[in-house]
Amino acid sequence: MAASALHDAGEGRLFVIVGPSGSGKDTLIDWLRRTSGTHAGVLFARRAITRPASAGGEAHEAMSEDEFAAARARSAFCVTWQAHGLHYGLRSDLRQHVACGGSAIVNGSRQALPLIRTVFANSVVISLTVEPAELARRLGARGREGAAAIERRLARAALEFEAGDDVIEIDNTGPVEVAGHMILRLLDEMR
Repeated sequence: MAASALHDAGEGRLFVIVGPSGSGKDTLIDWLRRTSGTHAGVLFARRAITRPASAGGEAHEAMSEDEFAAARARSAFCVTWQAHGLHYGLRSDLRQHVACGGSAIVNGSRQALPLIRTVFANSVVISLTVEPAELARRLGARGREGAAAIERRLARAALEFEAGDDVIEIDNTGPVEVAGHMILRLLDEMR
């Protein structure tokens, strides 16, 4: 993983949703975005990714590698990393939002957590877990990858990351609403 960061302690909170491929991060974030009308002021940050918008998956800011490199050179990102052969970035305005006391939710990366925690000292990591059989079913249902790629993703599902007081584990095996309501309660408690 390649990464870069600028430090900012901030006063708000960044809620970083992480978990293995197929854990439902995108589905959960979309549900939260549609449902969180009572949580005004929560920013749903889109990641910049060097993949086409038509590739499916999360709603993201599609960039070519050249566009991404130019944006990084202009300090347009507060956090960048590489995974799965792609470049990912969080825009610098996210840091400003949190520094001014705002709350934000972002689809994160377990590999990038040390860097994200450095930039956003007031981060809360929401680690999604899913029962292995359900995870395999979801990956197969996406239809994006062959059996070998799915096996690699399942092997990566157990990727460890540094736990801490900022990590809250949520089981997302069941309906999205169950995990979604847990996160909405968490947002209320941490305001």
